[in-house]
Amino acid sequence: MRQLRHAGFALLLAAGGAPAATDEYIYASSLPETHSTYSLGLLPFFERVRTATDGRVVIKYFGTESVGKASTLLSLVEKQGADVAQIVDIYMPAALPVSALLSDAFVMGEDARIMATAVNAMRLLDCPECTEEFAVHNVINFGTYVSTQRNLLMLQGRT
Repeated sequence: MRQLRHAGFALLLAAGGAPAATDEYIYASSLPETHSTYSLGLLPFFERVRTATDGRVVIKYFGTESVGKASTLLSLVEKQGADVAQIVDIYMPAALPVSALLSDAFVMGEDARIMATAVNAMRLLDCPECTEEFAVHNVINFGTYVSTQRNLLMLQGRT
């Protein structure tokens, strides 16, 4: 009977009889919270994650280089000072040479959004060197975006 009671208690815990622990992740960025990447992209995503996990996963944003400069965010993640970071590879070409080279492709096309899509496809699906490069730093690349500012600068250069 005692074993049955212990088995029942273990099953109750596994089925949610005890409150689940909250996992908090630190997202480090050089961008302020007023930047559209945060307000229109990251913040809604963080809220969807929190909702989908019933509050068990919380992502906290530390922007405006509050935990590290843009050029140091790769080493910050490597040293586990942050769980996730917006890593700008062109600021660290010695550490991520292939990835930084691919990022230069953004300025080669007519539409930066199309180029960002192409670079993402290349980097994530068909670039083993990129995967290896990030793996050396114990980092996984989830994707790239082109900033509004870069898009505007490109347009200004063409007029």
